[in-house]
Parts: sequence; C-alpha cells; structure tokens
Amino acid sequence: MDAFMLLIVLLMVMEKIILLNNLSTLIILLFNVFFILMFLFILGIDELDKLDELKFNKAIQYFHFILCFKLQTLCNDDYDDDIIMAYAWLGRAYDDKKEYDKAIKYYKKTLKIYLNKDKYNNVDVGTLYNNLGSICYYKKEYNKAIKYFKKDLRINSNNNNDLNIATSCGWLGLAYRGIGKYNKSLKYFEKALHIELKTFGICHTDVATSYSNLGMTYNKKGEHNKAIEYYNMSLNIRLDKTGYWHIDIGALYNNLGSAYNSKGEYGKSIEYYKKALPIFLYRSKFEYNHYILIGLYSGLGLAYKDKGEYNNAIQYLKKSLDINLKTLAHDNPSISVAYNNLACLYKDKKKFNKAIEYYKKALKIVLKSDGHHRDISIYYNNLGQCYYIKKENVKAKKYFEKSLKIKLDTVGSDHISIANSYINLSYIYCYEGQYNKALEIAKKALDLRLKKLDRNHPDVGAAYLALGDIYHEKFDIINARKYYENSLSIYTQKLGTNHPKTKNVTATLQKL
Repeated sequence: MDAFMLLIVLLMVMEKIILLNNLSTLIILLFNVFFILMFLFILGIDELDKLDELKFNKAIQYFHFILCFKLQTLCNDDYDDDIIMAYAWLGRAYDDKKEYDKAIKYYKKTLKIYLNKDKYNNVDVGTLYNNLGSICYYKKEYNKAIKYFKKDLRINSNNNNDLNIATSCGWLGLAYRGIGKYNKSLKYFEKALHIELKTFGICHTDVATSYSNLGMTYNKKGEHNKAIEYYNMSLNIRLDKTGYWHIDIGALYNNLGSAYNSKGEYGKSIEYYKKALPIFLYRSKFEYNHYILIGLYSGLGLAYKDKGEYNNAIQYLKKSLDINLKTLAHDNPSISVAYNNLACLYKDKKKFNKAIEYYKKALKIVLKSDGHHRDISIYYNNLGQCYYIKKENVKAKKYFEKSLKIKLDTVGSDHISIANSYINLSYIYCYEGQYNKALEIAKKALDLRLKKLDRNHPDVGAAYLALGDIYHEKFDIINARKYYENSLSIYTQKLGTNHPKTKNVTATLQKL
C-alpha cells in the first residue's frame, strides 16, 4: 500500500472516530496522518514538478484539511511548527502550480509567524523573501521583486552563506535586467559567478547559468560579441554536463540565434535557431509544454524576415501567434509581441494598413500591462514608421516623439535603440525642410551605431542610407552618392544582391 492509499484509509477511520467522539484516539491518529504528510512532503518538495497532477492536488487538499483541523481543535497558536510547515508547503505548492496569488498568501502567513518570533535573520525567512521575490519577478513586478531579493541577500550575508548569496545575486541580476538597468544586472551576475567559480570550479552547471545570464544581459545592452562569448562558454559546460537533448542546450542555441540576428548575421542566426528547434520539439512532448516554442518560432520568423524571405517568415510568425492564442489569456503581453512581429513583416511587405492593424492590437494589450514601457516605445516607433510611409507625417512625428521619450527615460541616451528613433525623426525633419536638424540627428544615429555595432552591420548601412536620403533632398548629390555607396557596400556584403534593401539602394544610385 503506497503512502497516499494509507492516508486515505486513515482519513476514513478518522471520520468514524469523530462520529464516536473519541478525542484521544483521534489526536493519536491525527499525528499519524501528519507524519505521512511530512513523509510525502520530504519526498516531494524537491521534485514537485515530477508528481502527477492528481497526487499533487490530493496533497494540497490534505494539507488544507490538517491545517484547518489543527487551527480549530488542537491549538490557537500560529507558532505551532506543524502549522508553519503546512503554510510553507502550501505556498510552495501553489507557487509550482503558478497560482501566484494563493502562493503569496501562504508565504506571507509563514513569514508573519517567523517575524513575530523575532527570527529576522533566520535562513528560512530569507528563503521566503526569495520565494516572494521570484513570484513578483514572474509577474513582471520587478521593483517589488528587487525589494524582496535584497532582504534575502541581507539575511544570507549575515549568515555568511555563500551559495545562498550567489542565488540572491542571480535573482537580483534578473530583476534589474527586467527594468533595463543592465549595468546593475551585470554587477550582480558577476558577484554570483565569482562565488560559484570559487566554490565549484569552472565546469559546474551553476557557472553555466551565470555565463548564460551574463550573455543575455550583454545582448540586451547591444554588446552582441560579448553575449556570444558568454553563451558559448555556457554551452561548452552544458554539453559536457547535461547532454545534447537537455532543454538548456536548446535555450542556448536559441540565445545564440538571437545574438547573431542582432549582429545582422541572419544565415548564422537561422542555423542556431534550427539547432534549437528539434530539442524544443522533443522536450515539448514531455515535461515542457508548447510555450517554449513561441520564442523560437518568433526568432526564426524574424530572421527570415530580415533576410527578405517573407514566405518562410510568415510561416513561423503565425505558428508563434497560434501557440500564444491557444495557451495564454488574450491580454497576455507575449501575444502583443506576436502581433508586433507580424506587423513588422507586413510593413516590410508594404502592406501598411495590415501592419497598423496588428501594431494597434499589440499596443492595446501592452498599455494595460505594468512594467512594459520599452515595449510601448517599440510599438509607438513602429506605428510612426507606417504613418510616415503613408505620408501621414503629423501622426508619424507624434508616435516617434512618444517612443523616443520612453526610451530616454528607461534606457538612457547611449542605448543602441535610441539610434532608431533618431533616424526616424531625421526623416520627419527632412520632410519638413529642416535639413540641418535632420542631418544632425542622423549623424548622431550613425555615431551611436558605429560605437555599438560592427562597422558592416546592416543597421549601420541603414544610417548611411538615411544620410544619403537627406543629402539627396538637399540636392547635395556628391554627399548623397558617398553615403548611398557606403550603404550599398554593407547591404551587398551582409544581405546579398537580391535583398529588397540592396535592390532599393542600387536603383537609387542609378537614378542620381
């Protein structure tokens, strides 16, 4: 008889004893039940994701039963250790089920008991702060998460627990990356890495995780070569320790695909995304659901879009949107990203009304969500581009300026994304006849891209193209030709002669 069946039998016996009003026997039996629950707890707490759903829900039900019984009949004292254990386990269980509001409720009940007992520096209190912080992180409430993680870090530092300090620093790195504070994010990831290298050496999976986290933050900063370096360091450890079909290997291939796409190396990007695809498809059949494919399909779709292979692009972007709509609530921010990606594709295909329709769907979702200001800036920018191409310049300028303001507020003037806003506004000023102002900010965009990207990155080519267009409008044909030729050289090298952008610059030069 397994422990769950024994528990059911004991609960049935308890019901009969209650009817007989035999309190002493009931108390003895109750503690037997609680012992079995603790046994199940000890077996299951470290691998809750491996419990089948039925047993998992039964365990929650039994803990609620015991908790209710103890609170009502045995004691009115919230300091009872069994009650603390029950609250903590229920918090963890609901956390694993992603029922975050319920998890927060039980974590806070547990925390209140510890604090009432003046156990401010207890490691269990630190764990509770960490659990609350991780929930806030997953809910994208990054500032709340940071407050909890800092409390956890303080307790771990007071207890000189190096590995727990590394864990706290890792979470703080994630949370600061979530709000776009990349230098702070790097600082905490580097602290975590230092402890892990000192404790485990260079070939441990925790070290691999820190390398991956550093890579992702550098990629967000626009420092793609550093990102690739850290991703490869992580990949080498993971391949040695976990084997090829582990989900983390797929994630690293996916991240490398993203980094190469940001560098403008679209063929290499697609190569890495396709290495990730069979791993994700394989893992999605087991403990991971199809949600893991959303980002990969998006990445592949965008890489094909940037290569100008629009039929392949739309195939993958629609797959991503379909999974989003099937697995998430329709106001989930992830769906706004899928709408935005399709809108970008339609814009490149010159279907501007369709693009505007999808951009507005994306914007409607993200305006309802907290903590997504940078996404809002992206959607404003993209809407501005569509209206500019449709020659609705008043609307275009309004959206470009909104986008730039949000970017300056969230990431600062030195972030690579600012260059895109400068170029877009330079076209508006050019249209208004303010050529000197247009040239001034277009050159700012070029300088920023040359500082942050490879000199032959397609985005550098786009900055040269913008300057060529402005000089062309000024009838300064010598300078226009110079910048167009710089743009054409990059586009030919990075995108090929058949790419629409290359053909467009070639045709413009032929008309000069």
